[in-house]
Amino acid sequence: MVLNTDPPIAAGESAGALHYGDGSDGELIRTANGTENGNLYTTRYEVQAGVTRTVSNGILVIHATEEIVIDGTLDASGVIAGGTGAGKNTGGDGSPGGGGSGGWFVNGGTGGAAPLDRNNHVAGDPGGPSAGGGGGCGYLSGGRGGDSGSVSNYSQPDAAALTTFLSGAWDSVYDLSALAGTGGGGGGSGGMGTDDSINYGGAGGDGGDGGGFVALIAPKVVVNGAVLADGTDGTDGKQGGNNSDPHDGGGGGGGGGGSGGVLIFVSPKLDLSGTVSAAGGAGGNGGGGLNDGGAGGAGGDGYAGLIVQIN
Repeated sequence: MVLNTDPPIAAGESAGALHYGDGSDGELIRTANGTENGNLYTTRYEVQAGVTRTVSNGILVIHATEEIVIDGTLDASGVIAGGTGAGKNTGGDGSPGGGGSGGWFVNGGTGGAAPLDRNNHVAGDPGGPSAGGGGGCGYLSGGRGGDSGSVSNYSQPDAAALTTFLSGAWDSVYDLSALAGTGGGGGGSGGMGTDDSINYGGAGGDGGDGGGFVALIAPKVVVNGAVLADGTDGTDGKQGGNNSDPHDGGGGGGGGGGSGGVLIFVSPKLDLSGTVSAAGGAGGNGGGGLNDGGAGGAGGDGYAGLIVQIN
């Protein structure tokens, strides 16, 4: 989702009111790959072509009194941990994705029911957005998929209200880091078969990792390269199986995709000719059940993130 807004400048306000900073970190020109985190107060910031700076802790805010030029890559993709899929042969639930800096809460898939009928072992439910799928039923019930990350102060359906929020809250831009993406939920384990000494349910897939938060604030911001905060894909659930011959173990649920993060660009001279992305990751596929075992549910795709342009 992309929001554009032109916040008013009150009488008597100067460029300093736009939080370009004091330039105390001087000019920073990045010529080699490395990490970039926290708050930088530069006169001029540049990432040269062919160079990638990774936002490893999930949050980066760059101020510059002159300009910010990204000819290489600023990458905050996949920095908020997804949930772990349940292990095989447990019928267990997948774990929730990491809340990280917030996100949108949804329920994972529900594991298949546990009818005592070898010919009626049902599949696990698919996960909701960014949530893990449920494990398929063997003779025993499959586990429930994990949820996405925890609730933040802002929900995706209310994102449009940020236009008003941003227009009068220059000193609160850091608060928006609460909108960063969340990790996807892990998939539930498939249920065991009729002979639990040899038949096992497949393990659930792991949830994808969520994107982080990047804000670039300067009188001039140019992106010829890429600024990224994508969620990563959930992994596939494993097939139900057997230590010797395949029987009726349920398949594991797929992991949910990680949600995209948040990118904020604050500048009266804004050129985003390059790549700007906060896409959600894809959910993993559910594992197949063997013989009469139910298949695992697919993980849900991650939510798209938020891109805000303030000119």
